[in-house]
Amino acid sequence: MPSLLEELQPIALKVEEARTQVVDAAREWCREGNAGEEEKLKTAVKGLDEVQMALGLKTAQLLLNPPRADIAEAFQGGLEPLVARIKDPPPPRPPPKPDTVGLAWTKRRDEE
Repeated sequence: MPSLLEELQPIALKVEEARTQVVDAAREWCREGNAGEEEKLKTAVKGLDEVQMALGLKTAQLLLNPPRADIAEAFQGGLEPLVARIKDPPPPRPPPKPDTVGLAWTKRRDEE
């Protein structure tokens, strides 16, 4: 069974290509001088550009940072396991003792 990433990637790329074609066609129409609807079309093109940019950014994020398996499993089981993990985070670790850090540095320097 293909992963969600494998399914969404080609679809997102096709949608992005289609939006690019629509924006290019609308820009060409504006250049031809169709004055009656030009302002409304410019507004629509601006909106399409914004949607295209957002879709491109989301696609890039998905491609660069695929969903982590543990988070995906939590969503498959419902939100409860994920929320439980967020509510009960592990306790913070104490910082290292200054003496221990200094001794470790001294030992390494002496060994060389």
